[in-house]
Amino acid sequence: EKADIALGHFEINGFEVVSGHRESNGLNPELFKNNFKMTFSGHFHIRSEIDSITYVGNPYQINWGYAGMDKVAYLLDFETLKYEFIKNDYAPKFQKVYLSKIKERKVDLKKDIPGNFVKLVLDADIASSDLDKLNYLISSLQPLTFETADGEKIFGEVILSNNSTTPVEYLDEYIDSVEFNQNIDKMILKSKISELYNKVENLRLV
Repeated sequence: EKADIALGHFEINGFEVVSGHRESNGLNPELFKNNFKMTFSGHFHIRSEIDSITYVGNPYQINWGYAGMDKVAYLLDFETLKYEFIKNDYAPKFQKVYLSKIKERKVDLKKDIPGNFVKLVLDADIASSDLDKLNYLISSLQPLTFETADGEKIFGEVILSNNSTTPVEYLDEYIDSVEFNQNIDKMILKSKISELYNKVENLRLV
């Protein structure tokens, strides 16, 4: 007979370690499906569910690599084994605000800016005087931090777009643009770089 619940910090095959890369050298998911009615695990920071196995993800964004991801807290009823999750709209977010979206009036600055880490991505043209006014407006809305990302970034002879705004995103774009030896798996390389970056960022938070 199956046990009710497994709780742990597992590496289970088939689940996303980082965006775009799934674990392939970990535990067989059938081990959990065959022995537990439900499994909840930490370790991987991306929330995901496959059959009876759930990765809860980290409950809040910890750096720019998590920008745009919803973070939640799970509530589990041990009697019924039913659960729900509550979206975390309370912790600060790493919020990218694109100039093009502002010009199209698709951004609610009063909602997205206060209390968050904010990066204005200059992906459209703007007069310097108008940019000064926009910077003043965003700063007046009391973000925790505020910075702008502008200009093409050049790595060797590879020109990267303005859409990448974090070190990991730039490196991912660079990796996609370069021809490597056929023995090098780009997805694994990007995964390892992201893991290393997150470890360094976590150490900075301690």
